[in-house]
Amino acid sequence: MVLLWFPLFKGAVKIAITPMISSLSLVESANSESEVLGIGLSVIMLNLGMYLAVPDIVVIGIKKKF
Repeated sequence: MVLLWFPLFKGAVKIAITPMISSLSLVESANSESEVLGIGLSVIMLNLGMYLAVPDIVVIGIKKKF
């Protein structure tokens, strides 16, 4: 039974980590401290949206259907 869940878990981890890693590459393109700060804050807001807002919207949508 555990082996059946492993591919699902592996896929979920891959989906969760990929946006974080790709957002780090955005920060590397900054040329000054102010750009690092601006891009860093934008990446933080984007990650909050992806990991908090989107799941909340999905859960609320599912609850409204049922």
